Amino acid sequence: MSEPLRQRDALRFFAPLIFTAQLMMVSHSIIHATMARRALPKIALAGFSTTHALFSVLAAPTVTTPLIALSFLRDRRSVWALVRFNGLLMLAPLLAMQLVGWTPLGDWVFGGLVGTDAAITDA
Repeated sequence: MSEPLRQRDALRFFAPLIFTAQLMMVSHSIIHATMARRALPKIALAGFSTTHALFSVLAAPTVTTPLIALSFLRDRRSVWALVRFNGLLMLAPLLAMQLVGWTPLGDWVFGGLVGTDAAITDA
């Protein structure tokens, strides 16, 4: 780097990260509050909790990969190589989530493997 980092540079980098974390915390509260006011709040909240837990397990490898990739950035060429690598890495959990969400595999995963109640699996 030709010039030293300034506090303004750090703020430009970290401010979006701070707002992202805040948005995630607020969005979960809004989702829970909305589901608690539905016709069957216990089923809605249990289904969301179970689905979110499965999502967290499947998406775990993709959470840290972008942070690790930042340490490998050297130039513009390495950015595109990392974008392709991260895209391929995120493809497997994305496909798994789509299969569970849109096919009968989801009934087996939630009803048989996870063991949720039939009311939640059928909803």
